[in-house]
Amino acid sequence: MQAETCSFCGKASALIFTKAREYGLCAQCAYLFYPQIDTQAAIQNETAIEDAVRTAHSAAELCKDCGVRGVQVYSEEGDLCLICAKKRNMPRADKIAARMGVSAERFETFLQAVQQAEPAPETEPAQQSQNGDARFTVVERCAVGSGEIVVVADRTTGVQYLTNQDLSGFSPVIGQDGKPLLYNVTE
Repeated sequence: MQAETCSFCGKASALIFTKAREYGLCAQCAYLFYPQIDTQAAIQNETAIEDAVRTAHSAAELCKDCGVRGVQVYSEEGDLCLICAKKRNMPRADKIAARMGVSAERFETFLQAVQQAEPAPETEPAQQSQNGDARFTVVERCAVGSGEIVVVADRTTGVQYLTNQDLSGFSPVIGQDGKPLLYNVTE
């Protein structure tokens, strides 16, 4: 039996699949699209992508639209995965895929396979603020050594928090007056 190739890149063997095998991904592409899952454990345990996403506990940066896949496209419209950016017909998605060596035809075929596999796995929706935006937003990122410091703002309370690149552990940012620094929610 010939091994299936990755539905996205078409270069490596697919190692992790959806339950109905609508598509499969190599380890590198699985990490690209689903950074919140333990890819190696999912491959070793033959866990379906949907189940691996459902049980993931990582605070990886996720797509604004689907909330399931990792972010690859940063734009004024929001931070999106390649699939959601492609659904919105954003040319940046095609350019990113092309830089990865993925042809337009392969990307379109992959998009159709993903759409067939959706609706997305059941996940808790991001908490929404009163105006419908995501409650938390990344205000600033700053490289420090080999890591990164991230400032995250709560759009409901305005309080800003300092965390690391993995978003593990939050500390409020305190001003000179000893009170938490507030984020201008209208930005």
